[in-house]
Amino acid sequence: MQTKSLIIKHIQEIPNGSLLYYPELGDGLLCVSAKYDGELGESTVIVPLSGTSASPYALQPLRADQLSGRAVIVDGVKAEVDLCAATRFGNAVAYADNNGTYVRLRSERTMMASMQCLQLDDGIIRSYPPTAGIGFARWRIVMEEDPSEELWNSDMLTNEETAHG
Repeated sequence: MQTKSLIIKHIQEIPNGSLLYYPELGDGLLCVSAKYDGELGESTVIVPLSGTSASPYALQPLRADQLSGRAVIVDGVKAEVDLCAATRFGNAVAYADNNGTYVRLRSERTMMASMQCLQLDDGIIRSYPPTAGIGFARWRIVMEEDPSEELWNSDMLTNEETAHG
């Protein structure tokens, strides 16, 4: 039987911009590895999206150097906005401009949450959304070879907010 080789690495060795499953934070929890230049200098963070069960960590960056264990990298995927869900900037959960796609992050510090965005194209956290961008109420992650095969969508985040209510 043929099987596809998995890329499994220690959580602190995951390259920026990688999509990964990190079971230490929850079952089926899909995450993105990102670079953040904060008060303590540059660091790698893990940004959980959501999984098979509700996660209190969704879209809240967690420092990779404070995590342990292994993760599996997900290959052959891409992120895209739902063009039919274009919306006013203030209602957006994702933004797009000529440089890429951005996702608004959450933070315990309310002011920071409204400003920080993860640029999905390069895995870098920016301090603000693109000013020349367009907002979207939904985005999703699909397989590159078959975009009709959806791995994840932002509606899962809305369902988690309802669950944590």
